[in-house]
Amino acid sequence: MSQGGAPRVCALCGTTARLELSHIIPRFVSRALKVQDGPTRPLLCGGCEDLFSGYESTFARDLFHPLRGDSRLVAKYDKWLLKFCASVCWRVLEDALAENPPAADTRWAAERASCRETWRRFLAGKRPDAGDHPIHLLLAEQGGGIESFASEVAVTGQEAFVYVRLGPVILFGVIASTDSTPWRGTRVHLEGKIKPRETFVPARYRDYIVSRAKTEIPKT
Repeated sequence: MSQGGAPRVCALCGTTARLELSHIIPRFVSRALKVQDGPTRPLLCGGCEDLFSGYESTFARDLFHPLRGDSRLVAKYDKWLLKFCASVCWRVLEDALAENPPAADTRWAAERASCRETWRRFLAGKRPDAGDHPIHLLLAEQGGGIESFASEVAVTGQEAFVYVRLGPVILFGVIASTDSTPWRGTRVHLEGKIKPRETFVPARYRDYIVSRAKTEIPKT
């Protein structure tokens, strides 16, 4: 939906246009879970909105809806999955920084700006991958299986990350961390396979998932 009014700069491609009211969390999620839509923001031009819609359609068809019916799903993916995950994490981060831009000397401020630009350049086709800001995907059986959606940019003394719950899927977009504990079996690559498998999530992130589960929007 176009916001109308005076043209503004698209946050992704930098062109000046009448921007769309972009959903920060893709609309298909709230529709599927039968809950109220999440926030929107005039963020993208029509072309970039259509680009993201393509990734969302593929994710919804190939992963989101099948996973809601079968958490043991096995599915191959290619670049569209990392593009989708980055598009959601980038929107959450972009929205948070627009609402509350941190002072330059704030903990992880430079890293947040770097992460936003890295994901933006990847989505705009100006770099090949997510670089030093990987995105991890956890399935419902690894993340509690709650039918809800939620998002947050979490910043502590030890790490900063984007958290997104999309029903049967949890995304962690890593901004910065002092913890060298490796994740295993969760990172989204340019191609791969989603399947039930052994994974390892560092303890602080597991604890975070548990704490978030108490506050997220339940399915109605």
